[in-house]
Amino acid sequence: MLTGKRTWFSFSGNVVATQGERVIKSDTLELYFKKKAEGNASAAGDAAKAGDVDRIVAKGNVRITEKERIVTGEQACSRTTSSGSS
Repeated sequence: MLTGKRTWFSFSGNVVATQGERVIKSDTLELYFKKKAEGNASAAGDAAKAGDVDRIVAKGNVRITEKERIVTGEQACSRTTSSGSS
């Protein structure tokens, strides 16, 4: 949802997100963006128009894998930095 100053998208139902070698699987995933986008968007393809990702929040049956590392839990939050994701 792109509204006013808050720009975010919410996905639900066996979500799989990939960023480089990192794979995030969860029941729901919320993406929050740094830049304000113009207009309204409702499709996942419009996420690319929203700007740079500021924060990712995964909830429910979270599993994050990156190379040999595996992290599991009920909720995970990742904030990006200017040099990449954290």
